[in-house]
Amino acid sequence: MNQHYARKRRQLAHAAKLAQRVIEQANGKVTSEAQRLLLKVHRIVAELRHMCSTRVIKRALGGLLFLGASAVQANAQDFGPVQPNSFGLVTQSAETVGLTNTEFVDLDGDGDLDFIGLELPISYSYDYEVNIVFQENEGSASEAAFGPIQSNPFGFDAGMLEGWDQSELLSGVDFDVVDLDQDGDFDIVGSFQYAYLYNYNPYSYSYLANSMFWVENIGTPSSPQFDALELNPFGLDVSGSFASKDSELYTYAFECADIDGDGDVDFLGTLTDYSGDVAFHEMYWCENTGSATNPSFAPPVLEPFGLLPSADGAQYGGLSFSLEAADLDQDGDLDLLQSLYFSGPVAANSVCQYFENTGSSSAPSFAASANNPFGLLAGINLPNNNLGVRSIQFSDIDGDGDLDFFANNIFGYGFPEGYVMEYQENISPVEINELDAPSFELYPNPATTTIRFDWGELEVLAATISDASGAQVMQCNPARTEANIEHLADGIYLLSLETEVGRFTSRFIKK
Repeated sequence: MNQHYARKRRQLAHAAKLAQRVIEQANGKVTSEAQRLLLKVHRIVAELRHMCSTRVIKRALGGLLFLGASAVQANAQDFGPVQPNSFGLVTQSAETVGLTNTEFVDLDGDGDLDFIGLELPISYSYDYEVNIVFQENEGSASEAAFGPIQSNPFGFDAGMLEGWDQSELLSGVDFDVVDLDQDGDFDIVGSFQYAYLYNYNPYSYSYLANSMFWVENIGTPSSPQFDALELNPFGLDVSGSFASKDSELYTYAFECADIDGDGDVDFLGTLTDYSGDVAFHEMYWCENTGSATNPSFAPPVLEPFGLLPSADGAQYGGLSFSLEAADLDQDGDLDLLQSLYFSGPVAANSVCQYFENTGSSSAPSFAASANNPFGLLAGINLPNNNLGVRSIQFSDIDGDGDLDFFANNIFGYGFPEGYVMEYQENISPVEINELDAPSFELYPNPATTTIRFDWGELEVLAATISDASGAQVMQCNPARTEANIEHLADGIYLLSLETEVGRFTSRFIKK
C-alpha cells in the first residue's frame, strides 16, 4: 500500500471525526472551528480523489456525511437565535385563530410574499372543517408587514365540491400552494381525513377517508379566484392504495415539488400507522408521469429514494405533520425536512429531521436523518412543551437570497399570552456572488414572458431558476440567450449559475 495514501486516509478520518464532534457539540451548527476542520477535510478529499475510490473516501468520512455537513458537496446553513416573528403574523389564541400548516407565496402577484395558513379550531375538535386564512404582505419583499386576517379568501369554499350538493371536509391535515397545472398562477392542494358528501335530487351519500383535493385558481396571477374543490385530482388518489396493509393508516404531511428534476411537480408524502404501541410513519412518492401542464400521478410507492425506516424506530417514530423540500445545503438538489409531533423514540424536543440528498437533482438518494440540523431550534422552547413541532416552513422572508425558518406549535396558543409563530433568520455568510458585474446581464427585470441573458465572459456550465421557497422550477439551456418564463407564477425568483470560477446568483421578478 502506498504509504502517502495510507497516511492521507488516516488524516482524513481523524479530521472528519473532529469535525463531526464539533458540529454535534454545537447542536448541528457549523461554527468557525467546524468550518476550519471542514476546510481541512475538503483539502484532503481533493488529494485523495486522485488516489482512491469514492467508496474509500466515504468510509473515511464516516458519520460526518450524515450531519448535513457533507465534506464532499454540502454547504451548511447557519441560523440565528429563535425569536417571535416581527412581521405582524397573527398571534394565535382562543380569540383569534390556530394554524396547523402555513405557506408563504406571492398570491396576489405584487412581488412580495403573502401568508396563507390552514386553520385548526381552538376547540381542538377532532372533526374540524377545512378553512384557510390569508394575510396580505402590505410591506415589501425585503421588509414584510402582514395585514389583517382574511378567512377563506378569493372564493375558497371547502363546502363547494364539484359533483355534490353539499360536502363536509373534516380534519384538514396539510396543504400546499403550488402552480400544479403550470398556468402561471397558484392553486391549492390539500388533504383531509374524513368527508361526508350529499346529493339531494336524487339522494346519494358518500363517505371518504384520507383523500386529497385540488382548488384551481381560475383568476389571474394578480387577482386570484378559487374554483370548486376537486377530489383526488390528476389520479392523485392515495385513499385506497394502502388497503392491503393491515394497519390503521392516515396520510398526513405532503410536499409538491419536482423531486426528480424532470420539470414537473411530483408528490411526496408521509403515511402514519397507529396500529402499534407507538405511532410510526413511512414515506411514499407519487411520480408525475404526465407533463408540467397536464399532470398525471402514478400510484404511491413506499420507501422511495432510500427513505427507509430504521430498525429501532428512531428514523420514523412519531407523527410527521409537515414536510418540506428545499436545497438547504446549496448543492443543486432538493433535500427533505420533516417536523415531528409526539415524537416517540425520537428525542422529544426534535423540531425537524433533515434528510440530505446525496444523489442528484435527477436521481435523488437520501441519507439517514439528522435531528435539528444547522441549529434549527424554533418552536421547542414553549412552556411545558415536549410534544415537538406541528409545522415548519422555509421561505426567503427578508428577500436576501437565502431561506429563513419558521416553526409553528399548535399547543402554543393554549397559554394565556397566545402564541406567535417563531422564526430564525438565515445568517449564513454570503458564499454566492450576486451578479452585478458589467460582464453579465439579466433583463428585463421585472419580466413577463421571457428573460434574456448576456453571459459576458462567464463560461456557464448550468443555469437553474428557483422560487422563493428554494424549490427548483426551471432548468435553462446555457447555450441559449433567453428563456420562456410565461408558465411561472408571478413572484420572486433566483437564477443560479454554475461556472468554472464559482456559483453566481441573481434575483428577478416575474409579473
